[in-house]
Amino acid sequence: MRGSFVEALESRRLLSVALPTSQLVSKSSTSPSSLTATTTTLQGTTINAEATQSFRAVIGTIKGLGSLPGAYSLRGVINWGDGSATSAAQFVHQSDGSIAVLGTHTYSNVGTDTIKVTVSAVPPPGTALPVRLIGTFQSKANVIASSGGVTLEETAGVAFTATVGFFSSNLSSLTMTATIAWGDGTQSSGKILALPTAGLVPRFAVSGNHTYSKTGSYVAHVTVYSSTPPPIVGPTDALTPPVILVAQIDNVIDVLPPLPTA
Repeated sequence: MRGSFVEALESRRLLSVALPTSQLVSKSSTSPSSLTATTTTLQGTTINAEATQSFRAVIGTIKGLGSLPGAYSLRGVINWGDGSATSAAQFVHQSDGSIAVLGTHTYSNVGTDTIKVTVSAVPPPGTALPVRLIGTFQSKANVIASSGGVTLEETAGVAFTATVGFFSSNLSSLTMTATIAWGDGTQSSGKILALPTAGLVPRFAVSGNHTYSKTGSYVAHVTVYSSTPPPIVGPTDALTPPVILVAQIDNVIDVLPPLPTA
């Protein structure tokens, strides 16, 4: 009888050990319907650039990424499509929760280039944790010839005053008018300033004021007219330009989100 009692106790002890193990497996087995799906999307964009002029522009956007695990950080490798060395991307978190992907480069030649970007999550240096690929995307660069224009870097929502082109002319600045089409559907008048020059033909600069509401890469087109000689007398309409076309200047203005301060 004593032996039967001991066997019963032993059986109860084994059962008490087995139950927690069974419960642990049950808790770790989560049904697919209870998982929350998170979709990360990477999207490229078209940028503009002037040959031989350095620029920094938003070349893509990441949406729905969420938090990175542990001490992981983002890394982006940019292939600019012109045979040059790759460069690192910069990431800027935006107010809508997305992440702007920025790149800095200088194109040597006019044309169209395909930009390819690889984005990964990387562990802290010196650790054995794996690099996690987040995704890839492509963007396009339209590289235009320099025509006396400049490449500017401005901030979305912030007003600025800047020089938007240079030209040479023997005409007086008092007779000339500049119009700036900002590339976002708006235009305004520019101010023409005479520059000190040692050349035979006087040199001028055009400046303008503007505010871009959205990030992007814009081509701002400057047109300079002159009213000398006096306009020809005759019927005219609102589309008839002044008598002399002095200069046409294309500028690239890269509008960025507010960048973090050091």
